[in-house]
Amino acid sequence: MLIDKPITEGAMDNPNDRELKDLWQQVFRGWRIIGSAMILAALAGLIFSLTSPKIYQAEALAAVPESGKLAAISSESKGTLFVLVNVGGTSPLKSKPTTVSLVNIPETKAMINQLWDRIKSGPPGTMFPPGDAAIIEGIRCEEIKGSENIFRLVVQTRQPGPPAEKALLGAIAHLNDNLFIKQKIEEERKSLDQSIRDTEENLQKALLIREGLQRSGSFRQNPNFNPAELETSINDFKVKINNLRNSLENLTGYRIIGKPVAGTDPIRPKVLSTVLMSLALGLMLGLLAVFIKGAVRDRSC
Repeated sequence: MLIDKPITEGAMDNPNDRELKDLWQQVFRGWRIIGSAMILAALAGLIFSLTSPKIYQAEALAAVPESGKLAAISSESKGTLFVLVNVGGTSPLKSKPTTVSLVNIPETKAMINQLWDRIKSGPPGTMFPPGDAAIIEGIRCEEIKGSENIFRLVVQTRQPGPPAEKALLGAIAHLNDNLFIKQKIEEERKSLDQSIRDTEENLQKALLIREGLQRSGSFRQNPNFNPAELETSINDFKVKINNLRNSLENLTGYRIIGKPVAGTDPIRPKVLSTVLMSLALGLMLGLLAVFIKGAVRDRSC
């Protein structure tokens, strides 16, 4: 004969089910504590968000100091003479001028970090005017993937718009005022000046040779002499001098590419995210308080 038993009888005999039921009963009995903790935490997060100073961000793309070291050389292909450009890079020949970075991005990042450390530890006005230094909350240099000479400069301030943009320009000015950067640019300027003088001297020698050959007419007596090669060399020297002068004129320090972007909305604190995190923290603290209360009650029984 089959004897009917209550469905819950076996379940009630399971210790795990009894512990889970007791746990839920404990949480349910302490809902006031949990709710109060969540409300208080949310209020604290809201007050913190509304009273904390708002932080704004300005950023811009910037280029490291560069120089276009150009050295014109000639090459012959299938009887046609043309000029290629040697830029001193990994490949000896390039089809168009390319710039050479005087300072790399890791060095720039180190100088930016040093600047921020000095702003934090130094008295106001040491690196920036007192009014500008007081609003700066952070400066950093971010690398751009795939670029060896362009980086993103980010400045965080307590004021939006023009003050943040002014602090950004001040950071660029500080980089250009760095003694190491000044020395690098001055060395490059001297090198370009010397290259221009040397090339001009070679050009004058080539012109004198051409003038002498034209007066004497001796090139007609030498069937192996090609006047076109001499003219090509003279033109190459002229191209090189022009390129070197352009490089000297365009030799600059750090520069901003395009227009800086200064946001008008604060990047922190974020009211919604802060309140949600406070609610989660309040929930955990409330549960902890309920469990501690239950443990104390069980021990006293």
